[in-house]
Amino acid sequence: MFTSESTLFSFRASVCLSCNIISSLCRHATDLRCVHLSLWGCFGVNRGDGTAKFGPIFNGNGNKSGVDLQNDSLITLSMHCDSNYPSYKAHSSYDVPLPDKMGDEEYLKVLKENVERALQETKPDFVLYDAGVDVHRDDLLGRLWLSEDGIRARDRWVIEKCVKDGIPVAAVIGGGYDKDETVLASRHAIVHEEAAYIWRKYKMWSR
Repeated sequence: MFTSESTLFSFRASVCLSCNIISSLCRHATDLRCVHLSLWGCFGVNRGDGTAKFGPIFNGNGNKSGVDLQNDSLITLSMHCDSNYPSYKAHSSYDVPLPDKMGDEEYLKVLKENVERALQETKPDFVLYDAGVDVHRDDLLGRLWLSEDGIRARDRWVIEKCVKDGIPVAAVIGGGYDKDETVLASRHAIVHEEAAYIWRKYKMWSR
């Protein structure tokens, strides 16, 4: 699929090994006809340009953007701060640009509306979730205004929505920029904590 949410083929940007691993699994599953359609959601402060650029290549339709449910195997959704890096922005299947300093309540409202729309329209076989924490209000490079409670609510809702709808979901940590490694690690840990919470809540070991 792609090297990271922001990396393109034509220039260097951030690199995420976990995204590479999930990308390879998705491609392998598609080749084996185990998966017809997957949805990759990027929820960090930067636009998921690497995802957006690789989506059409993965789908074999050149530079075309938008949703083609008849032919696409990879659907991309990016929720990002519109004014943030990069200045030139690629096009995802679904793009949701956000204003600077958007807080918890408004962010979660927009998130739910757009994820529900994408899931309803595409009905994916599984979801890949990039849980960026550069949306935190204290992030050095971010311009959104989420609290840790807001990030936790986001992660819990996305994972639980997939579980309720019977869609397998894989989550990876995304962007996050803080010089205090302990603080940053605690933010990245949220998605793992919420995945564990959902696992216990729905007794998923018995499925």
